[in-house]
Amino acid sequence: MPDLRYGAIRVPWTTSWTGELQFEIRDCPYAKARALWQPSAQGVGKPEFSKPHAVRQRQAMMECRCDICGKRLSASTKVSLSQESPRHIGRIGWALLATEPLMHTACAAEALDACPVLRRQLRDGTLKGRQVFRYRTVAQLLTADATEEFAHLREPGTVGHIKLQILDFEPMCVNWLERAA
Repeated sequence: MPDLRYGAIRVPWTTSWTGELQFEIRDCPYAKARALWQPSAQGVGKPEFSKPHAVRQRQAMMECRCDICGKRLSASTKVSLSQESPRHIGRIGWALLATEPLMHTACAAEALDACPVLRRQLRDGTLKGRQVFRYRTVAQLLTADATEEFAHLREPGTVGHIKLQILDFEPMCVNWLERAA
């Protein structure tokens, strides 16, 4: 996996770059369905930190890869810094769904140190860290309006992101995360 940087900051593996912001709809091997597709040109242009790359995000979710380094998590401690809270989701019921892929402990500590949004949440006492033990993936299906906005085609039911339904976790205090890293 490439270790791409923007200044001194490592750019998370799932981040989109300005050279990748064209969209189309294709069959996706990770979603196993028609999905929003982006070209891969990591390192071209500037990183779009708040915009995950559609294909790499799905790959990270389906192959259990770290959001930051892109390597497989396998037997590693799996950390979520998603700020989602349980909410009612249609046919699923009450669920905790995260769009952000899981991370290695050291990568989560690095993200905590580098990301201004996470630092603000830490400062405000609102940061939620979780050690994840069990989860399943859930496809986010787009509306016709959403596919038209991104890919200029109306294809309702196209997969956007894959989300993690976190089924079993233990809250993590940030001190533990920093010590473990």
